[in-house]
Amino acid sequence: FRYIHKSIKKDIQSAQLESTFLLSFTHELKTPIASIRLMLDTLLIRKTNEELQKQMVKDAQQELLRLQNQIENILLTTRTQSNSFEKKDEETSLEELIQEPIQKIQKWFPTSIIEVNLKENSMIFFDQELFSSLILNILENAIVHSQSTRPIEAHFGIENKTLLIEIKDSGNGIPDNIQSQITKRFFRSDNGQQMTKGTGLGLYLADSIVKHYRGTLTFHANVPSGTIVKIQLPI
Repeated sequence: FRYIHKSIKKDIQSAQLESTFLLSFTHELKTPIASIRLMLDTLLIRKTNEELQKQMVKDAQQELLRLQNQIENILLTTRTQSNSFEKKDEETSLEELIQEPIQKIQKWFPTSIIEVNLKENSMIFFDQELFSSLILNILENAIVHSQSTRPIEAHFGIENKTLLIEIKDSGNGIPDNIQSQITKRFFRSDNGQQMTKGTGLGLYLADSIVKHYRGTLTFHANVPSGTIVKIQLPI
């Protein structure tokens, strides 16, 4: 009886998580769409000066990028969960792999500062789409949760045939009681006032990608404040 009760409880919790995900994802889609529509309506109906027009177009582009990222996360999550999933590894320089996600995140968050430190540039075999998604989701999580003007640090290096990545922020850190939950699918933290924005797929997807490469992803306190995300990937 206990096993049946536990199984039913788990199914209910899973259904609740999926329901919460659908609601949050719908909201995440509607928000940029509504913003873009408002901007386009304004440009069509009202007379605006050239400077304002350029700013509105720029804002619309950022909203489109945000929308694109949410859709790509959904598609990539589905792909990595498939039994027929195969990585598309290609030999690429580490410097080139880093450039795409860094450039994207700077477009999404133009006021945020990302300090990149590449200790050694080498040719490695990796799926470029997976690498970009991994770095993007970790950086986005750091920026969203780091209510600080201090830069986000991104360190990359290779030691003993292992790719080492460290992302450091100066935010509020990760409470001990959710350390084991933050990479679960659909999980979103609650700061006691409101639920964090997002779909709850970012860190889950990042962790899934790391596991596909038989690596590790861990979270550590960044003294005096913030979080250090450490990733180790065999290459």
